[in-house]
Amino acid sequence: MASGEKISEFTFSTRSYAKLVSHVSKFPTDNVTGLLLGHRNGGKVEFVDVVPLFHTHTLSPMLQVACMLVEAYGEVQKPQLQIVGMYYASSFTSGGVQVPAVARAMSEKISASCSFATVWMIDAAAVAKNEVGVRGYHGAKPDTSVDKSAIVVPDAALGCTKSLLSTHRYTTINDMDDHLQCAEIDWLNETYNKVIAEVANGT
Repeated sequence: MASGEKISEFTFSTRSYAKLVSHVSKFPTDNVTGLLLGHRNGGKVEFVDVVPLFHTHTLSPMLQVACMLVEAYGEVQKPQLQIVGMYYASSFTSGGVQVPAVARAMSEKISASCSFATVWMIDAAAVAKNEVGVRGYHGAKPDTSVDKSAIVVPDAALGCTKSLLSTHRYTTINDMDDHLQCAEIDWLNETYNKVIAEVANGT
């Protein structure tokens, strides 16, 4: 794979898209951040999973520890997953899609380890209409947006996410903040992953 090859497609799995929207929806008035795990195959990047991080202030030491934990988790997956991006929302109800300073700082750190990393913002109005509700920006150049035609969110992901929101099951998702407050809370969301799978399969 040539490192300079242009990426023409960013694909969200049902799990990654559903977890991203669920996390942001659970904390609509907070600063919400999370990491995207996936891999690159030539000119295509696939987001396989999401690890919700914070819904409070994103402090650098906490972010560093979180990234180390997530990297360790990704390394033992088959196939291996790496941190390939992040998402950020300062207010789900605002529908704002510009990258703020705190997200820029995070994306720069991630881009130092992943040259094709991206940062994603939420378009609340699109989510409400069950349309693709993410807007991407290149991590190393956060003023440069990802072309909408390059963003792939399958209909199955949209349908699953709509169901999770309408039935309020999204409120059961956890993030790293929750885990730091109570160590028994699973920041990997294994239970919620099963919920997503059940909804996606119609069971």
